[in-house]
Amino acid sequence: LFHELPRRKDYPDYYKAIPSPICLDMIKSNIESDKYDDWSFLFEDFELLVNNAKEYNMPGSEVYEDADTIDKFCKSYPFYQKPNPKPNKKGSFEDNTSELAKQQQNSRVSKRGKHY
Repeated sequence: LFHELPRRKDYPDYYKAIPSPICLDMIKSNIESDKYDDWSFLFEDFELLVNNAKEYNMPGSEVYEDADTIDKFCKSYPFYQKPNPKPNKKGSFEDNTSELAKQQQNSRVSKRGKHY
């Protein structure tokens, strides 16, 4: 499950119902070809994978439940929805933020004196 797209021959209705199919092999290929600028783009693809599975499959089905597990795993990851670290082919990350940008990010204050 999830590694490859469903065969169009076996599931023609899937491709009518799901406008942007994606699978783990596609995500892996994107990582290996360095197509993700940061973790947020990687997690967007995982979110698409999960949403596609939940859209096409019935709640309570094995696929639906497995998609939910993937979703929970992604959301538990420390870099979920944080834009700076960049995934690399080795499964670790590169921090794309310069030291100056980090300092500026840490010192940003809104007009009301609150950090944003």
